[in-house]
Amino acid sequence: LSIVGALLLERFTRMTPYVRDQVVSSLNTRFASEVELISLQVGVFPRPSVRGEGLVLRYNGRRDVPPLLTVPSFFATAGLLGLSGRPVHLKTVELDGLEISIPGGGLNPESDQRPVSVPSRDRSRTILIDRLVSQAATLEVASKDPGKLPRRFEIHDLEMIGIGEASGASFRAALTNPTPRGRIDTEGTFGPWHAENPRLTPIRGDYLF
Repeated sequence: LSIVGALLLERFTRMTPYVRDQVVSSLNTRFASEVELISLQVGVFPRPSVRGEGLVLRYNGRRDVPPLLTVPSFFATAGLLGLSGRPVHLKTVELDGLEISIPGGGLNPESDQRPVSVPSRDRSRTILIDRLVSQAATLEVASKDPGKLPRRFEIHDLEMIGIGEASGASFRAALTNPTPRGRIDTEGTFGPWHAENPRLTPIRGDYLF
């Protein structure tokens, strides 16, 4: 058992650069974005896992606006084949400090007149997440008017099931509405993500203010 454990540890240690490249490549493809990742480590015991820091996702590589997603740190579990196969398949993902930022006028600049296309099935299947949770997240929506402050929503207890599935992911969350201030409880389905035109990403559900 000690020998087997040592061999597994050596194998997963050597897999870390490969898994990092797999994760970054999958996110790049899935969200049509430029992904930055400060660090990523693969663990073995008590189960295969991934721990990372400094995840930044810039839609279409834009640097004239804040990143679409920022995650200071995250922890994920996976099966033995989930980290080395294609698509990357993670069982659970826990986010610490998720920040979502939508620029004024949307993600695509007005000068971007590319034709809208149907989301690619190959792109949507590059990464699968069975369950994602975030206890504290924020959504900031900027105004087209530079003189107005952005709307900032505090998101509590976010849970998403089936990210990457063709039917979209189910979600439930509680959030604080800035104006008028109050609590919103919501659940429904989100996606699949439309990488070419995020405005077309479907969202359905119910909410209680």
